[in-house]
Amino acid sequence: MLRIVSAGSTFGVAALVARELGAQESGRFFLCLSMMTILGVVLRFGLDGVILRMGAAYRACGQIEIAKSIFYLAIVIVSGFGMTAWAIILLFNGFIASNIFHDSGMVSVLREMAPIAIFLPISWIVAEAHRAAGRIILYQWISASGVPMIMVGILLVAGKCNSQWVARAYTLTTIVVFLLAFGYWILLEGLNLRLSTGGHLSAFLRLGPSFLGIGLVSMINQQGASIVLGILAAESQVAVYHVAARTATLVTFLVVATNTVIAPEFARLHALKDIRGLERVAKRSSALVTFGSLPAVLFLMIFSENVMRFFGDEFASGSLVLRILVLGQLANALAGCVGMVLTMTSKERLAMVVSIGSLIITAILWLAFIPTSGASGAALGSVLGMFIGNTAGMVAVKRSLGFWIYPAWSAKLEPVK
Repeated sequence: MLRIVSAGSTFGVAALVARELGAQESGRFFLCLSMMTILGVVLRFGLDGVILRMGAAYRACGQIEIAKSIFYLAIVIVSGFGMTAWAIILLFNGFIASNIFHDSGMVSVLREMAPIAIFLPISWIVAEAHRAAGRIILYQWISASGVPMIMVGILLVAGKCNSQWVARAYTLTTIVVFLLAFGYWILLEGLNLRLSTGGHLSAFLRLGPSFLGIGLVSMINQQGASIVLGILAAESQVAVYHVAARTATLVTFLVVATNTVIAPEFARLHALKDIRGLERVAKRSSALVTFGSLPAVLFLMIFSENVMRFFGDEFASGSLVLRILVLGQLANALAGCVGMVLTMTSKERLAMVVSIGSLIITAILWLAFIPTSGASGAALGSVLGMFIGNTAGMVAVKRSLGFWIYPAWSAKLEPVK
């Protein structure tokens, strides 16, 4: 249910911002938001994935104090990265806006969003720590629902505003969500001011880059098209692509929700060497998200122009963009939880190789299509890259674990080799 609220709230933020600001102003905000989101992945250095994996393992063994210790160490490290990035953005935001994106109007928006460089990555660390402790609903609220839910309320009350005001509101909302999440952690787990690095730093350095690579590739696949559009096309094209992409993700909110719940189950089944059980869960989850997505796919394909016009007349031309992205999300649903299966079964390096290869192909397609086709080219490049990446991931699961992932609720299981 919370994932449904999250998807609706994220769509609501995109709709309210687009309708209030128009294509150019909203494109400016969406572009800065994409930049800060990708930067947030870089700054957490994969430690969110490390906290989930190690924290859950230590808690399962009854070593809760060690789980807490690695959490606080990760918070300190990521906070340091974030403060450094914040200072760099404040110093060079004029250069970034004028020389890279050729829009001096971005300066004020980027300056307002600079604190997100600190609070977004550490919010993800807190979210994964709660997830490792079994607080799935709280994890979902911190990582996906909290900010858009609050932002929808702010935008509904605010009325007339500009991109700078929206950027400031988004930053303050991100800070509030972090403070609530971290405060609740302290209430439940206590505050540990004595950090013991032990062998944790070496574990961070060993596991962090793999999780960073996987997370960064995933986020660039989601947000990178907006960045390339901001460089090679008009900001209005960024807005058209962004709202179409946010709408298309309504198709596969079940994918995200299912992955959130079953990720620990994959890790548990792998630890028990129960490959048949793992195969059964993977195929059933793929069936769930595929058939659950079909009504939304049909609706958006038929009424794509009406849906895009809802954001404003400037966005009606993006109906083709929406249809392309919806088909891509359907293909994503068919592949189900390929990436999660690999990362939760100690195949994170293989998952990273697949993800990086997919991203390289996607980036090449963006550079080829965007200069001539704008947002439509970005959508086509994203979908083709997603299809290639999912196909490669399915092959990787077959070779490493011995079974194919496809939608099947009660299919005969493949022999374990």
